[in-house]
Amino acid sequence: MSTRRKIVEHTITIHEYHASSDISWAFNDINNAKNAFLEKRFTKSYYNNAKHAYKEFKDLKRNIEVDENIRPYMKKKFLSRIELGILCCKDLNRQISYALGKCEKKTTYNYFKRHLSKFSAKTIGKIGYLVVLKRKINT
Repeated sequence: MSTRRKIVEHTITIHEYHASSDISWAFNDINNAKNAFLEKRFTKSYYNNAKHAYKEFKDLKRNIEVDENIRPYMKKKFLSRIELGILCCKDLNRQISYALGKCEKKTTYNYFKRHLSKFSAKTIGKIGYLVVLKRKINT
């Protein structure tokens, strides 16, 4: 007995394609910055790309919400991906702040540059682990 498979075509409009492409580029920028940070090769260009990615996610969210050329189910899919991207940006910022010992304070690249020796996955891991221990002890 042979079973027939039904091929379902998935079409995407040009507006959806451009939105998807923009989201992918922003994710690429933020992921490259996160990897550079964890591998101790974080530079000003990665920092600027991460800032640009965050702004791009915010702009995309605002534009996609009002775009009538994108179908509702694709809009929902894009908005959920954008929310994940914004969380990735905030996570990178939080990791940098913890590595520098400056929780939730705004810093400049020159401050990062002076303290680049603190930018390691080991440092972040230790700090994250200590935060978890403090929470467990306090509860």
